[in-house]
Amino acid sequence: MRRFNPSQLLLRACGLAVCVTLAVACGGGSGGDGSNPAAFGLRDRASVTPTPAVAAANSGSGEFAADFLRRTNFTSLIVEIDYPAGRPPSSSVVQLLEQRLTERCDKPGGVNVFVDDAIPLAEFPSVLAVADLDDLEQAHRDLYADVTTQTAVMYLLYVKGASNLDGPTTHVVGLSYHGSSIAYFVDAGDQGNDLLVTTAEVEGSTLVHETGHQLGLVNAGIPMVQPHEDAAHGAHDLEPSCIMYWLINVPLVSPNLGDADFAQFDPQCVSDLESAGGLGPLPARIATQRLGASSERMAVGDCGCCLDRLRQIAPARR
Repeated sequence: MRRFNPSQLLLRACGLAVCVTLAVACGGGSGGDGSNPAAFGLRDRASVTPTPAVAAANSGSGEFAADFLRRTNFTSLIVEIDYPAGRPPSSSVVQLLEQRLTERCDKPGGVNVFVDDAIPLAEFPSVLAVADLDDLEQAHRDLYADVTTQTAVMYLLYVKGASNLDGPTTHVVGLSYHGSSIAYFVDAGDQGNDLLVTTAEVEGSTLVHETGHQLGLVNAGIPMVQPHEDAAHGAHDLEPSCIMYWLINVPLVSPNLGDADFAQFDPQCVSDLESAGGLGPLPARIATQRLGASSERMAVGDCGCCLDRLRQIAPARR
């Protein structure tokens, strides 16, 4: 496993890309009381209490929002990515994710998204529950939050196989299963040779959406400045143009993966993030495009966060 030195962080400049409106399956793992992520509240140093590894294993999505958004205790942010051998992340998606986090997290020391281990395909079961994700994470994750170096850490696990939350008409693409842990299901996100909705666009939209859950959106770790949560699809935004809508919206014509306004948070979400200690609006960095008729959208799944909302996730076996 390659070791990454947080002291060598470099803040890379990133560009950003056509979209199609997608319904991407994503998920929000429960922690704490197992039912209401918003009950976590904003707690500084949650990602290292009682220890970084224990906190990572026994937390829910949105629980570390203060550590990710604020510079108070953590001045830099690292995202470690492990992936199935032969299915590495798209370089354009790595750039997109780094850019979106840089725009929203107050990290003067920089944000760095790096690709680490290639996991042998034999390690992936055909159907994965959270316990399976925990086992893979324990075997391959290298980095955890570090107060000494003031470094916050997210972990992205690309996986082969399907989620056990899938149903006859539901396919989970992304799952935020702990306070710093996200799974991306590469098979569910594969669009083949589709020119309207590319695999990279699904990948990028899903990962920005899931990191939004890690930052406490919507009403799932950080409070709302104004009400904008979709009551029918909790922890998601009412506005279809926002990346936190329960269907991930990818416009048919523009913006494209690589454009500054691709996979953006809307003004309500940005206001929530800023109020919680993150960064506020930047020019051309807020979703403003209103989507039209349903013919402009393509549904590729349902949100696993909705499927998993009432399901308590057991602590990881550490």
